Amino acid sequence: MKNLFFLLYLILFIQCKSTENDLTEDFKTLSDGFVSPVKQYRPETWFHINGNNISKVGLTKDLEAIKSAGLQGIQLFNKSGRPYPEVNQIKILSPEWEDMIRHAAEECKRLGLKFTMQNCPGWSMTGGPWVPVEEAQREVVESVYHVSGGKKYNEILKLDSLYKTSDYNYKDIQVLAFPTPEGDHLDPFNPSEVESNNQVIPWVDIFNPNSKLIVTRKSTQLDKPLKEYRAQGISKINNEDTWVKTKFDTVVTLRSIIFPQSRHMIMGTEYPKIDVAVKVEALINDEFREITTVNVPDANWNDRRKYLTLAIPETTAKVFKFTFKGNHTIAPETIRLSAKPQNHNFEAKAAKVLRRLEKDVHYKYAENTIVKRNSIINLTDKMTSDGKLTWSIPKGNWTVVRFGHINMRLTNKPAVPEATGWESSKLDKKAIENHLKKGMIGNLIKDGGPIGNGKLQGLLIDSWESHVPTWTMNSDDMFKEFKHRRGYDLVKYLPATMGYIVDSPEVTTKFLRDLRQTMDDLFIENFFEHFATIAHEMGAEVYTEGAGGEVLPIDPMRYYGVSDIPMTEFWYPKAPSNQNEFAKPILSAASATHLYNKPVLAAEACTQVGVKWNEHPFSVKYLIDYNFTKGVNHLVFHTFSHTPQTNVYPGSSFGGNIGFPFVRAQTWWKYMPDWIDYLTRNQYVLQQGEFAADVLWYYGDHFERPPFDLNDFPKGYKYDYLNEEILQQKLTVKNEKINVKDAGDYRVILLRDSKNMLLSTAKKLKELVLNGAVIVGDKPTDSPSLMDDENDVQTLLAISNELWGNAKSGVKKVGKGKVYWGTSIEEVLKNETIMPDVIVPQNADVQWIHRKTDAADIYFVSTKSEKPTDVSISFRVKNAYPQFWDAFTGKQYDATVWNKTKDRINVAVSFDASGSAIVVFPKGNKTPYATKVEFEGEPVLSSEIGWYRTHKNDDLVRVKIENKKIKASTSGVYKVYNTEGVSSIKVDVKEISIQNNWKVAFEPGWDTPESVKVSQLKSLTEFDNKAIQHYSGTVTYTKEIEIDDLEKNTILDLGHVANIAELWCNGKKVGTRWAPPYKFEIGNVLKKGKNKIEIKVTNTWRNQLIYDNTRAKGKKKTWTTSPPKKEETELDISGLVGPVKYIAFSY
Repeated sequence: MKNLFFLLYLILFIQCKSTENDLTEDFKTLSDGFVSPVKQYRPETWFHINGNNISKVGLTKDLEAIKSAGLQGIQLFNKSGRPYPEVNQIKILSPEWEDMIRHAAEECKRLGLKFTMQNCPGWSMTGGPWVPVEEAQREVVESVYHVSGGKKYNEILKLDSLYKTSDYNYKDIQVLAFPTPEGDHLDPFNPSEVESNNQVIPWVDIFNPNSKLIVTRKSTQLDKPLKEYRAQGISKINNEDTWVKTKFDTVVTLRSIIFPQSRHMIMGTEYPKIDVAVKVEALINDEFREITTVNVPDANWNDRRKYLTLAIPETTAKVFKFTFKGNHTIAPETIRLSAKPQNHNFEAKAAKVLRRLEKDVHYKYAENTIVKRNSIINLTDKMTSDGKLTWSIPKGNWTVVRFGHINMRLTNKPAVPEATGWESSKLDKKAIENHLKKGMIGNLIKDGGPIGNGKLQGLLIDSWESHVPTWTMNSDDMFKEFKHRRGYDLVKYLPATMGYIVDSPEVTTKFLRDLRQTMDDLFIENFFEHFATIAHEMGAEVYTEGAGGEVLPIDPMRYYGVSDIPMTEFWYPKAPSNQNEFAKPILSAASATHLYNKPVLAAEACTQVGVKWNEHPFSVKYLIDYNFTKGVNHLVFHTFSHTPQTNVYPGSSFGGNIGFPFVRAQTWWKYMPDWIDYLTRNQYVLQQGEFAADVLWYYGDHFERPPFDLNDFPKGYKYDYLNEEILQQKLTVKNEKINVKDAGDYRVILLRDSKNMLLSTAKKLKELVLNGAVIVGDKPTDSPSLMDDENDVQTLLAISNELWGNAKSGVKKVGKGKVYWGTSIEEVLKNETIMPDVIVPQNADVQWIHRKTDAADIYFVSTKSEKPTDVSISFRVKNAYPQFWDAFTGKQYDATVWNKTKDRINVAVSFDASGSAIVVFPKGNKTPYATKVEFEGEPVLSSEIGWYRTHKNDDLVRVKIENKKIKASTSGVYKVYNTEGVSSIKVDVKEISIQNNWKVAFEPGWDTPESVKVSQLKSLTEFDNKAIQHYSGTVTYTKEIEIDDLEKNTILDLGHVANIAELWCNGKKVGTRWAPPYKFEIGNVLKKGKNKIEIKVTNTWRNQLIYDNTRAKGKKKTWTTSPPKKEETELDISGLVGPVKYIAFSY
C-alpha cells in the first residue's frame, strides 16, 4: 500500500513539474519573441500612387526606404491626382502602367516586403471601366400611380425619363395594386401662414412643396442665397428652443413629416449621433396639445441619398406647432407636411440607409390607412415589356406601384478618367467574381502578369463609401433569396419597403426586420465572403475595412468574420466627424477579431486631416497607444506617397491636405526603425493569447444600428459584443464560465433590446443558463420576426416564463445559471462578486487592455496626459508577480513598487508624457522591493489603491528605481516601505548645467553657415540668421565636458528637444529618443577628463517649407503637393532647446 501511495505521489509530482516546465518554456518563448519580434508583427503602410505620376527609379527608392524603416509591407493604391512637374505621365491600366506595377511587385519580392493591392483604382471600392452596366450596383425605385376604379385601364405606366437612359439601365421588378390608403393620394400641404420666434429661418420656402430645390451629392438647398440661415441653422433664440406655427385655411390631417437626408441638414460634422427632437403640437379647442415628440435618428457619415420620414399620430387641425429641441442644430431647407400614412423612419427599417431604428415609436393606425395583403393585386403579368398596363380596375380608388431597379450610377473613386467605371453589384456573386477576375486584378495576376506567380499576397476592401444597394442584378433573385432564407414570400410585402403599413404595424415591423436580415445575408455571403473566396484562389488574403455599423445596415461583426484580416481606422488629430469617438465602431471590429478567432485587428492608422508638415512620431504616440487599448494590434499607416522624382524635397504627399506625411525624404525617416521597433513590440504582445473580458454584450435580434463606442459601461471591466452567429455556433459553458470556441471565457451575457427575441435565441440562452451561464436583460414578450409563427411565439413565451420572473426586477436561479432583469450590469457584476479587472484612481487618465496566455497575463496601459503621471493600478491577478516590458528597448525587468491583496496585485506605474507601459504577470511568487517610497513625508511612488499624481510642475519629486537603486530628481533621504518594514536611503543628486557654449553644425544646401557657435542653447527660430530660423533637417550639436569624478549612475538630460535626438559620447552611439523624456544613461561611456558630446537633433519640414514660400519661383529649394499656405508664417520651435544637464546619482 505504501508503495502504491508513493507511486501515485510520484506520478502527481512529475505531472505538476511537467506543467510547470511547460509554463516556464512558454513564458521564455513569449519573452524571447518580445525582444526581437519577427516580421509578421511589424506595421504595414498604405502606398499611394497619385494620378499618372509614377517612375521605376522612384518606386525603387520608395520601397527601399520602406524596407529600411522596418515596415512589413505595402498596400498599393493608384488614385487620381494632378500631374507633377517634369514627370512623364503614365496612363493607368496601360501596358506602361502594368510594367510599373510589375516593377513594384518585383521590388517588394526582392526586398522581402509583403505586397497587397486595393482591388480597384481609387480607394472606393469595387468597380472600374470593366464593369458592365448590367452588373452595376442596383437600387429599388418605385413609380406610383393613382387610378379610379370601375373602368378599363389601358395605358403606359410612365417612368421618369432618366430611367430610360442606358446609364440607369432600368429593369422592372413587379407591378402591384391596392386600395388607396386614406391620404396617400394627397400632395404635401402648403401652409397659408407661418409664424416663428426665429426670423432668420426661411420657413415659408422650407414648407412650400413648390419651392425650387437644388440637389447635389452633398446638399439639398433652396435656390436662393441664405448665408445667415446656413451658418446658424435652426438654433436657439435667447436660449429658448426655436418654434414655428403653420396655419392652413382649412383643417388638414397630418400623418408624416419628411426631412432631407441627414447629412444634408446636419450642421458641420456633428454626426453620427444626433441630438435633435421635434415636438409636434396641434391647436385643438383653442389650446395647443402635444401630439408627440420624435427624435431625428442617429445617422452615418455618408447619409446622403434617402429622405427621412418621421411619422406622427394622425391629427386633424388648422394650426400645428413644431418646436426643435436638443443640443445639436440642423438646417433643413425643405420640410414636407404630409397626409400620407407612413411607417416611422421606414427608410432605415427597410435597410435603405443606416440610421437608428427608433423602435420605441409605436402608433395606432386607422384601418383605412393600412394596406391589407389580401387586397393587393399582382398586375405584373398584365403589363407588357414596354410598360403598357391592361387592367379592369375594381371599384374604388387604387394605388398602382411599378417597382423597378436601376443602376445607382456610382463609380470607383477617386480614380483618373481612364480607370473609372461602374461600381459592381454587392448582392450578386457573379458581379464581384467578374470584377476580380475580369478587371484590373485579374488582368494583373494572370500567368506571367505583373503580379502573378505569387507576387500578390493581399487584397484590400477599403472602407465602405458606396452607399446602400437594395436589389440584385436580376429582378427575381431577391425574391428567391428571401423565400429561401426567411421561408415566406416577399412580393406582397413590397409596399412596406416604401413606408406603407401592411396588415398591421406589428406585421410590418417584423417583415422589415426579416428584410434587414436577408440583406445582411446577401452582403456577407455574396459580397464579402465570395470576395474572399476568389481572393484565396488568387493566393491573396483579404483585408476588410469598416462597413457594417458605419454605413451599411448589417451586422457590424459578421462581415469581419469572413475576412482574413479585419481592419478599422482612426484619424489624426481627430476624425472628420466632431464626434471623434463615435465616428468608427472600433469596439465592434475588435469584438469580431476576438470572437471569430482572428489574431489581428488592423487599422488604417493616423489618417491625417490638415497636414502641416510638422508631424513626427511622438505627435501620434498618444493616439496609437489609445487605439491599442481599444483592440487595434496591427497598424497600416495612412500613408506613404510615391515620389517619382529623385531631386525634390520633401516630395509628394497624399494630396487634399490629408494623410500623415510618410515620404522617403522625410527629415526623420532615418529614425523610423526606432519608432517601428517600439510599435512592433507592442503589437507583438497585443497579438498574444486571448483578449480578456467579463461580459458579452448581445446586439439583439433586430439588426439595429450598433451602440456607440464609449457607451456607459462600468469602469474597470471590458466586454465584447456578441452577434447571433457567434451565440448559436460558438458559445458553451465550461468550468462555470461562458466559453467562446477558439476565443476566451466570459462571465455574463448582457442582452440588448431583448423584449423582442427570436425563438432560436431564447432556446440557446436557455441551454446556456441551464448549464451555468449568467444573463441579464429584459424579459421577452414577442418575436421580432415573421419567421416565428404563433406556435413559435407560444414556445418563446414559455421559455421566457421559465427563465424570467414577473416582477419589474429580480434574479432567478435556473438550472446551474441565473437570469437577472430590471437591474444594471454594474449591479449584476457586483452580485456575482466579479471584481473589476483593472482599478484606476478616479480622474486618472489611464486606458488599458488585457491579454491572457497560458504563461502570463499581459496588460497594456497608457495615458493621454501631456504631463508625466505616477499612478497605482490594481490588476485582478493572483499567483503571479509583475514585470515591465519596455517597448522602446526590449528590456524586461521586475516591477519594484507593488503589493498583493486578496486576488489582486497593485503596481505603481510611472508614465512619461503620453506614456504607456506593458505590465506582464508571469506565474510565480515573488515579494516586492517596495510597496511605497516617501520623501519628506509625502509618497512619491505608491502601490496603494487609488493613489496617483500628475507632474504639472517640474518641481515635483520624481523617482525611478532600477536594480534596487533609486534615481531621484532631488537629493535627500527616501523612505522605502516593504513587507519587512521601512528603510531609509540617502540619495545625492549632482547636476551640472551644460547649456552654454555649443558648436552647431548644419547639413549643406540650405543657405545656412556650415556651423556656428552659440553661447547658450535656444530654439533655431530665435537665431538672427533667417536660414537658420527656417532650417529643416538634422542639426549636430557638439561640446566637450570635463568629468573629474566618475559615477556609474549618470544620465544626460537634454531637456526640450524638437523633435528627435541621437546622442553620441566619445565616438560611441548612446541611443536615440523620439519621445520625451530625452534622457540617456551615459555612465558606461564616460571617461575621466574630457568627454566629447555630440547630439544630432532632427526637426520637421514645416519651417523650411514656410521659408520657401518667400523664395522666387526659380530659387525654391522644396517641392511638395500640400505645402503650408503663404499666410502661414509662424514657425515651430526647433532644435536643442534644453536645459541640458549632466546628472549623477550617488548613495
